Amino acid sequence: MAVAVLVLIAHGGVAIFGKSVPWALYVTIPAAVFLLSISVYALMRPVYLEKALKVQTGLLIAGWIGALYWSLSLAFYGVSSEVQRLSWNPILFAFVCAYPVYLVRRTYFRDTVMPFSLRYSHVVAAVLSFAVSGLVLYRFGAIL
Repeated sequence: MAVAVLVLIAHGGVAIFGKSVPWALYVTIPAAVFLLSISVYALMRPVYLEKALKVQTGLLIAGWIGALYWSLSLAFYGVSSEVQRLSWNPILFAFVCAYPVYLVRRTYFRDTVMPFSLRYSHVVAAVLSFAVSGLVLYRFGAIL
């Protein structure tokens, strides 16, 4: 719910006050509204809490895959000409990578005995994200 509110604040401000609207806002704003609405509905009807968390986890995994694809395209192909400004935060990217994997582990595999690889999969996702961040920062020339 908090992630959806933050996305709505950040991307909604760009959509309202920005001169040009990036194509990604046409995906992120409706997804954030959907996540927020099912969160509020699940809070009003606690029977649906687990189902709402599973739907939110699926959407966050889709966002994680999109962020991973975008970061790898930045690392290998550089920044496209249509991007005016770009900043990279490896800690935020690690959170974007590790949290959905952690949620998958907690929502879909909660009642199973987890093997070692599944138990620490979110840590592996965070380490992988730092490797990708290193590639992106190397591409930008921040790491020599």
